[in-house]
Amino acid sequence: GQLRKLYPTNFVLNMQYKYKKYLDIDTANNTIKFKPDTPYGTEVELNFTYNKTGMTKQVTVKLMHVEGSPNYGSDIVPLFSDISGHWAQNDIVQLSLRNMVVGYSGSLYFPDRMVTRAEVAGFISRYLELDKKDIDLSVNHFADVLSYHHSYSDIEKVYKAGVFQGYADGTFLPDEFITRQELALVLYRTYQYKTGLTLSGNNTTPFLDDNMIATWARDAIYSSKALGILNGRDDGKFHPTDNTTRAEITAILNRMLN
Repeated sequence: GQLRKLYPTNFVLNMQYKYKKYLDIDTANNTIKFKPDTPYGTEVELNFTYNKTGMTKQVTVKLMHVEGSPNYGSDIVPLFSDISGHWAQNDIVQLSLRNMVVGYSGSLYFPDRMVTRAEVAGFISRYLELDKKDIDLSVNHFADVLSYHHSYSDIEKVYKAGVFQGYADGTFLPDEFITRQELALVLYRTYQYKTGLTLSGNNTTPFLDDNMIATWARDAIYSSKALGILNGRDDGKFHPTDNTTRAEITAILNRMLN
């Protein structure tokens, strides 16, 4: 699709020769399409190099040719086999092109699976492009996240950035699902970290279940609502203690990017 819009400075496509027989590349319009005679199920891997904030970066995008896929400027979709037709498909596509989302073995994304606190730490770490070198790997800030934990680095990075904290008893509970009000607080702090801006949501119309929102989350929820980052559900309520899916956090982060 229109990939160059995502990485507009010195964007270079590095493609292995074996894949050229499958793809049509239009350099004038910066689009990539599978050739019509390419068999469905064909997979390709593309490497894109670009400059950002004075640094050279690379992102690898895996693509599959699928029948009846939506048009993103081409008939290419990222290589997740369980997102076709999902309401968050485009959000997942956009974040995958930025190398911001992680799937599971078997090319699965599990969009409707509830997202854990550890997974949220990973999403935020990639969104903010936090660097591992900025954390002290010899320190454990949480009793239940030791250095061998698979999400240790992401959790330590977001903790040091001040956007995602643990609980009063010294735990992080990495494998617990995150509630909507917890996520609202984390994402608003993330927005402030990235932009340096603060917005008050005092004049925002209250949700119908306003009395169910915790005091500590109230300002973040209404400020995020005023920014257009977070919305309630169709019933006019926020449902602060409900959990959040992987699709929902992907959609929210894509809104934050835009």
